[in-house]
Amino acid sequence: MNFLKALIKPISLAVIVFALAIACTPQSIKTTTNVASNSNTTSIAASKKFSDKQVVVDFTDKVVIPTYQKFTSKTKDLKAAVDILAKDPSEPNLKAAQDAWIEARVYWEQSESFTIGPAKSLGADAAIDTWPLDKGDLEKILKSNDKLTPESIQKLQESQKGYHAIEFILFGANGKKAIADFTPREFEYVQALATVLDGDANKLLTAWVKGIDDKAPYRDSFATAGNNPIYPSLPDAVQEMIEGIIDSTTEVAEKKIGEPFKKKDPASIESQYALANPINDFRNNILCVKNVYFGGIENHAAGKAGLSAYVAKVNPSLDARVDKEIQAALDAIAQIPAPFSNAIADPTAAPKIKNAIDTVTTVKETFEKEIKPLIIT
Repeated sequence: MNFLKALIKPISLAVIVFALAIACTPQSIKTTTNVASNSNTTSIAASKKFSDKQVVVDFTDKVVIPTYQKFTSKTKDLKAAVDILAKDPSEPNLKAAQDAWIEARVYWEQSESFTIGPAKSLGADAAIDTWPLDKGDLEKILKSNDKLTPESIQKLQESQKGYHAIEFILFGANGKKAIADFTPREFEYVQALATVLDGDANKLLTAWVKGIDDKAPYRDSFATAGNNPIYPSLPDAVQEMIEGIIDSTTEVAEKKIGEPFKKKDPASIESQYALANPINDFRNNILCVKNVYFGGIENHAAGKAGLSAYVAKVNPSLDARVDKEIQAALDAIAQIPAPFSNAIADPTAAPKIKNAIDTVTTVKETFEKEIKPLIIT
């Protein structure tokens, strides 16, 4: 007992001294201490470690904006092809419109890892690419006498417009629609849909490069992360890039490939009306991952730009492995027999589909377990 009393006395004194020290601490230091004790501890610790601003600049200027520029170019082409089809219905013009739809899909799917900022705040992601399609309500629209204009289309539910509504009209429920199957009402509907899609695409690009609704360009907010309230620290922005990669690889492996394969149900395939397209979507989603990681949409060289350049500095072998893993996923996807709707029920295709799922999952886990901790520690 005497020993405990002797021990308690200096401990009590230490506690009092510590309490007085806190009471005399400047407010700014107190605030830092409080912040560091909450959920932002990771971000603050990481901000001291990660300071490569070129990662976010490469992402905005060499990936996001060029992708959206190509996207708007293709939605413009799709609108033009649909207008020609409506004015001059023919099998060649139908094929041209279908091809234009597939080409316009490419750069949207190559943006799947960065449906952030305006894609969310403007509702562009939902308006452009909501799945599943509400076929029942779509049929009601086609059977109604409501005027179909871009203005009226904008007021519809997301599941009644965008890519998949256009796809359904152009390709048909079985993917084999002929020009003789069209009604005047369908031409009217698809023209308005294509006009709205093109408008949404351009609005998204404008939000990034010029700003919209009196807001500054989103490009500026992202590229100056650490110096603005949207991204208080540089790791906040880079974490969003990495989370986008993790989300899109999870979706490809588990939802887009895995779920239809497990169920053996073509109805669960996204973009099921354009029969040859689903595998394109898988590939383009992984190309988006590659673009984001390597900081560019054309030249992909390990350790040269973007997130890859940073990883190469701190862990060269990891950077080289990520390069190989992404390419392995692309190669595995290319091995899936088309159309995917047939492959999911084909026993001989099963090993190739499983390999695609596994390789994409490997990419996801590498970013989740190894890349992310380099930024957020």
